[in-house]
Amino acid sequence: MQLVLVQGYMLVICRSRSLGKGTVIGFAGWVWGIALTVALASESMLAAGLLLPYLLWSPVGTWVTWQMRQLNR
Repeated sequence: MQLVLVQGYMLVICRSRSLGKGTVIGFAGWVWGIALTVALASESMLAAGLLLPYLLWSPVGTWVTWQMRQLNR
């Protein structure tokens, strides 16, 4: 599911030309990433730790997409 959301982000933006939809998918990917990290933490701290760069970068990408949406109005 995480892969679908991450790849779907750019696919939706490019195909629909809607930064708003891309922002929603980017945010959904970040929320799913948090849930995945929490679920993995009980099994493997290493696996959870490997998701940290994504959890740190994803909100930045979502915020940039949101700002581009505001600029394109």
